[in-house]
Amino acid sequence: MPELIEKPVCFHDAAVRGEEIKEFIGRISTGTELLSIGLLAFPEGWSEPPQCPEFDEYTVVLEGNLYVDTESSGTLVVRAGCGILTPRGEQIRYRTPEPNGAKYIAVCIPAFAPEQTHRNQNGVELPKTPEPQWTSQSRIVMCCRPTYLQGTGHVLKQVEEYFGYLNNNSQTVGIVRVQSYQGCKEEFQNIDYDNYYIVLNGELHFYVEQSGVWIKVLGGQAYFVRRGESFQCAAPTPNGAEYMMISQPPYDQNYKTPSCFSDDNNFSEHNNHIIVNNKKPFRLTPST
Repeated sequence: MPELIEKPVCFHDAAVRGEEIKEFIGRISTGTELLSIGLLAFPEGWSEPPQCPEFDEYTVVLEGNLYVDTESSGTLVVRAGCGILTPRGEQIRYRTPEPNGAKYIAVCIPAFAPEQTHRNQNGVELPKTPEPQWTSQSRIVMCCRPTYLQGTGHVLKQVEEYFGYLNNNSQTVGIVRVQSYQGCKEEFQNIDYDNYYIVLNGELHFYVEQSGVWIKVLGGQAYFVRRGESFQCAAPTPNGAEYMMISQPPYDQNYKTPSCFSDDNNFSEHNNHIIVNNKKPFRLTPST
C-alpha cells in the first residue's frame, strides 16, 4: 500500500555546524536504504568540510545559488532551477556564500548516512576556482536547464525534468518538478517504478484503487506509491499543487525514442522543450 509521510524527520549532522536535514525518505526517517530524499536550506555563509561520499547525490536547487567545489571540475554554481549530480568517490564541498543562502532537494543513492560522507575535518581545503575546469576525468553532471514536458492528455500541468531519460539519459533515477493547476486530474495509471512525491506547495490528492479512498497530501508532506499499484492524482484546490516527483527507475522511458513525436517540430533541442499531443509548451516560474 502507498505510504503518507506527514512530517519529515529533522536532524542535525554533528559534523557540520548549522546543517539541518529534513528527510522524507531514508535510513533515519523510514528505514529505507535504497535512496534518501531530503529538503535542505542553508543561510548565507554556510559551508561544510570537503567530503568523499559513498553515494551518488542528485541536487535540484529551488531557491538561491549553491556553490559546489569539486576535485575534478573546480567550483560549480548551481542556480535556482538547475541541478547537479555529484557521483560517489568525488571530492566535493557544498557552500552558500551569497545573500539568502540556498534551498534545495537532495536525492542520495544509496541513502544518506553521516558516516558514509567521509568528511575531512583536518583543515584540508578544495581549491575555489572562478570558472569550471572541465576535464576528461570529470564525472560531474550539470543540468543547466531542465527539459520541459507539456501535454499528457491535458493542459493543466507543467513538468520540468532535471534527471531522467529525456534530459540526460539517466537510467538510475528520474527527478522532475511539477506544477498542477486547479482541475488537473490524471487518468488511472499502474506504474512499474517506485514514485516518491514531495509536495512543496498546495495540495495533491491521490486515489489508490486498492484502498478505495482519496488521500490528501499537503505542502511539506510526502507520498510514496510503490510499483504495481493502480492510482490517480489530482489537484482540485484553487492553488493547485507544486511538487517534486522522484521515480526509480526513471519514468516514461518510451519518451526517449524520437518515434513518439510527430514530424511537426514537436521536439526541439534548441529550447529544451518536449511537446506531447501537440500542446504548446510553456515554462515554470521558479518559486521565490
